[in-house]
Amino acid sequence: MKGSLKKRAKKEGYDTETGAQQKETDRSETCSREKDILRLVPPVIILGIGCRKGTPAGQIQAAIHQLLKEQNLHPLSIAAIATIDLKKEEPGLLAAAEALQTPVICYSSEELAAVPGDFAESAFVKQITGVGNVCERAALKAARERGGYLVCHKTVYDGVTVAAARIPHNGITF
Repeated sequence: MKGSLKKRAKKEGYDTETGAQQKETDRSETCSREKDILRLVPPVIILGIGCRKGTPAGQIQAAIHQLLKEQNLHPLSIAAIATIDLKKEEPGLLAAAEALQTPVICYSSEELAAVPGDFAESAFVKQITGVGNVCERAALKAARERGGYLVCHKTVYDGVTVAAARIPHNGITF
């Protein structure tokens, strides 16, 4: 540990000399000695989100938190939310992203349709958006632009579809 970080950690009761552990992870696991852990959570997860028009923020947030829990991912690991451009002004989605303090990346249906892969398609979604799967395609497109890959296929939570992709992390410097 360096300078001011070390002083602050010591002031807050953390062991800065011996026995302290430092861990960089996107996982949400706990440790029996939480007091002696410095957990660095890099933003390496891109969530692809699909939802109906007018879906409340709370419903979207609940879906996100359920996926994070099931995949053992830390909320701070979210780098961005990716979706279709039809949702760029969707109040519930924007409020959920704001609550997570994460940006929203939007793609056109043409851009999403061009993403190669085997996706669970929905005729209804295709009729409305022009592409049969929003969440997986959006997550994968955003991740591939950053050298990443899909880690969790489409999962449906109370009408909200969520997929997750992982992007590389270049380390944290102080």
